[in-house]
Amino acid sequence: MGVSFSVRYPDFAMGATIGFNQSIPETKWRWGIDVGLMNQGILDYVFDADEPDRFVRPNYEYIGGFVDYSLFSRDYLAVFARGGLAPAHRSDLFVHHREDSYTCLCQVGIGADFLFNRFIINGYIDPRGSFVLLFSYGWWFGKKSKPRG
Repeated sequence: MGVSFSVRYPDFAMGATIGFNQSIPETKWRWGIDVGLMNQGILDYVFDADEPDRFVRPNYEYIGGFVDYSLFSRDYLAVFARGGLAPAHRSDLFVHHREDSYTCLCQVGIGADFLFNRFIINGYIDPRGSFVLLFSYGWWFGKKSKPRG
């Protein structure tokens, strides 16, 4: 769940992501790939039939790479900073039609791994004027590979 700040109007946002990441041995870094989508208008809109066509909000589907840098690491807790780039399909919703385009989302964030839980605050920036801030919670699976910290 999160908040979207577009060029004109803030709105609530939802997203879903699945990803893979791998620690780089003997460093504080790990790399990964995310596949996800963001819907910046979780509320339903109602428009009059005679209302003029205007821009409402964008939605995104993306796949991209990221890197995490370990700020703090212990056996059960790791705090990290994240940065990445993701090519994205952008679907702009207007009152009476949709327009498809492609863009690149820049990703910045900070998060923590606690046991098998992951908490992240991610900001996604579209060069065309949208900023989406998502608060995420998830789980990670697989062999535990603690980054140096």
